[in-house]
Order: sequence, then structure tokens, then C-alpha cells
Amino acid sequence: MRYGLLVVLVVGLLRAVSAVAPAGLPAHVAALEAHRTLAGAHFGVMIQSLDHGDIWFAQDANATFIPASTAKIVTVAIALNRLGPDYRFATRVLTDGTVTDGVVTGNLYLRGEGDPSLMPDDLRALAHVLATGDPTHGTAPIHAVHGALIVDTSFFPGAGPLLGEGWEADDLPWYYAAPACALSCQRNAVTLTVHGTVAGQRPTTVLEPPLLLHVVNRAHTVATVQTGAIDVTLRGDTVVVAGRVAPGAELSERVSVSHPDRFVGLLFQRELQAEGITVGAPRTGTASPTLTPLAVHESAPLAEVIVPLLKESDNHMAEQLRWTLVARNYLAQPLPNRFPLLVEDFLRETGVGGHGIALVDGCGLSRRNRLTPAAAVRVLTQMVLTPQYPAFYNALPIAGRDGTLRKRLIGTLAEGNAHAKTGTMRGISCLTGYVTTHAGERLVFAIFVNGYQTGATAARDMQDGIVSYLAGVGDSPAGAGR
Repeated sequence: MRYGLLVVLVVGLLRAVSAVAPAGLPAHVAALEAHRTLAGAHFGVMIQSLDHGDIWFAQDANATFIPASTAKIVTVAIALNRLGPDYRFATRVLTDGTVTDGVVTGNLYLRGEGDPSLMPDDLRALAHVLATGDPTHGTAPIHAVHGALIVDTSFFPGAGPLLGEGWEADDLPWYYAAPACALSCQRNAVTLTVHGTVAGQRPTTVLEPPLLLHVVNRAHTVATVQTGAIDVTLRGDTVVVAGRVAPGAELSERVSVSHPDRFVGLLFQRELQAEGITVGAPRTGTASPTLTPLAVHESAPLAEVIVPLLKESDNHMAEQLRWTLVARNYLAQPLPNRFPLLVEDFLRETGVGGHGIALVDGCGLSRRNRLTPAAAVRVLTQMVLTPQYPAFYNALPIAGRDGTLRKRLIGTLAEGNAHAKTGTMRGISCLTGYVTTHAGERLVFAIFVNGYQTGATAARDMQDGIVSYLAGVGDSPAGAGR
């Protein structure tokens, strides 16, 4: 179905007369952009009425910017459009053998279908179902598997690890660049804790869970630092830790797992053993469609899965969505073409138009992504007209309340009002979303800043200054701001 801006205009005619854009808005924006630390930065701003369609302000709105995590609004919009808010991700346990007197004679398969939210507790629940029996599938309790544990990640196409195009090497050891995998758990990341000991000695290191990865500790305990800092390099399944830590100080970081399939296999083997089920070592393989189902875990509906994705700007969850979409669409197309085709189709089907969006990943981590403020506003505008809008709107961070906006816009009329997606990288700060004026007019906005050197705080202040000004707009220009 094609949704057009005309619908917005028609709906707007049924509402109260719009508060006109305040005459002082351009000067207010210009003053905020003039901060000395933003010298040389590129600004793109688009502000439009949702109720009437008129553009309140535009500055380089059709220029392309690196969007950072604001790219996630496109990924989530496509996922809601293609999969629907009620879609659930399944993780299945199957066997190619027989079950007799609690013994599986054959292999046990763990097959993933892209669940972005799977956690160790979910694997524990699956193991418990196997140990106690599952009346749904008519299976009796199991206490032994005379075969291997086979991890099936074939639902996602392509050879792993599945990383985004253009992701920088310095990002890859960290949780926010963890590879996608059809069978992922705990966002494919582990917690590394480094504890300072005695000056001149190595600090202690602990991985949780202590599976798959091992640590090469090259860090030092140093009395001359207040807390310290660590750096991490990944070499396959080896975590090399360097840096300096103060005596008694404790530093924790989340580190990505290079081989998610092996990691999840070990996690599930651990949970099976905790339930008293003996099983062979995990390895990778592919489950045939004829295998016998033993248990299944289903995620929460997509409408709930996207809440932490958008509110906390979870890169891994966004990439899991992208790869799920790629696994289910355009199967006859070469793999690199599938996601661009999904973006193109979404823009055409929703009436957004095909200009201003070029994404090479689903989370915004790549600096090769491009998005115009005008395109961001069009996506947000068209989402209002779809049945998926409530799920989309409720998943966005709320100013002063939660997510990446929990500490922003507090004490302004935008607090608890503005719903918006942030995007932050080195030299990049973007914000796009919805806000309602004091007079009751619904606005959609995109405020993009690229290319500053030291102005991260000033860029956020500039965005917050514009949004709080919009929230304070009343029936006259004098009502603007707070």
C-alpha cells in the first residue's frame, strides 16, 4: 500500500488550525550552531508539521550525512513493515535419532533463526524442557544424548563472522560491533573484568561466562593512575588485554565473540549438563527439514524486541534484524544486493521516495552509510500512517525518561514529550524524532551534525536547544522555548 504526504495534509485539515512556525526559529537555530567548538561542522536540519505538512525549517535538508545510529529507524521500519509487530523468532532443538528410555540415540541439533534477544536463561529453559519432557511435542524426559551437539546457523546466508560493510578494525573487539549470527546469545558478547592488584604486578582478569575465549594479560597495575584504562585486541578466540589499572580499581568492559556459533554451543552444552543431560562436544552443522522436534523457544513479539534495540541503540539487535530480513527476502538475488533492495522497496511502497538513503548496515556503525535529514523526516512521517506506528513510536527513547535520551532535555517542555533516535560517533551527532508543541501541534524533525572536532557536547546542546524550543511553541512566537 502506498502512503503519501497527501494523507497527512487531509488529516491535518480535520484538526485545529496550525500554530505557524515562529518567526524566531531561524535565528534560534543559527545562534545554537554558532558555538565555537562547532566551527567547520556541517549542519542539516528539517522540521515539519505532522498535522499540516508544512515545513517549519529546512537547512541543507537534502544533503547527505553519516547518520550513525539514526539509521536504525530505517531498519526497524522495514522490519515492522515486512515481518509485522507480532513476529517471533524461534530457536529449535531437534534430533536426527530416536528417543528411548530417556536416551537420544543420534545427534542433538540447536537451530537458530536470528533471535536478537536470546539469553542464557532461554537456553537454560530449553535444557530444562528436555530434562523434564515437553507435552507439546509429546517428548519424554531426556538424560543422555549418544551423539554430538550440532549448532545450526544456516538460517543466515553468508560465511561468518557476519560484520557490517566498512566497520572499522578498532571497533571490532567491542560489544557494539559483535558479529551477527543466526544463533546468537547474550548479544554475542562477554564481560571482561580487570582488577588492579599491587603496583608493578599484573592485574587479575575474569571473563563471564568463562567459555571459548581466553585472555593474554599484558596490562599493568600502576600506582600513578587514578583508575586507569584498558585496551582490548581480539585475535580469533584470544583476548589480548593491555593498559594500566590502579591498585584496587576494577574495570569492566563487554567484549565481542568472534565465533558466536561455538560460543552458543558451549553455553547450551553447559546448560544441558547442569540439567543432568550428557552430550557430546558441540560442532557446527545443518539440520534437515525432516528432523524430529524436541523443544522450541520463541522470542517476545517484534514490537517488544525493538524496544531495547531503539531505546538503548543496540547495534547487535539491529544487525540481527537486518540479517533476518536478508534471509527471508530476495533469495534469488546476490547477497550484497538484498538489503539495498529492501530499503528501495520500502521507500517506494511507503511513498518516501528513493532518494537520500544509502545504507550498508542495519545499525549505523559504518561510516559508509548516508541519510539526508529530509529522508529521515519522510520515514518518520510515513510511519505515522502505518498500523505499525504505535510499536515504532513506543520503542523510541523518550526525552528525560529512558534510553539514550534519559539524561537529555530534563526540565524542558520536551521532557516526556519528545520521542527521538540518537546517533553518535566520533565527529557525528544526529537526532531525529517527534515532538508536540505547547499548542498541541505534532512535529517531526531531523537535526544532523557532521564533521566537528571537539564539539560533541555543543552538538547535543544545539539539538536539545532546538527540540526544547519547538516543544515550547505556543499560539504566538512569544510562547517558544522554556
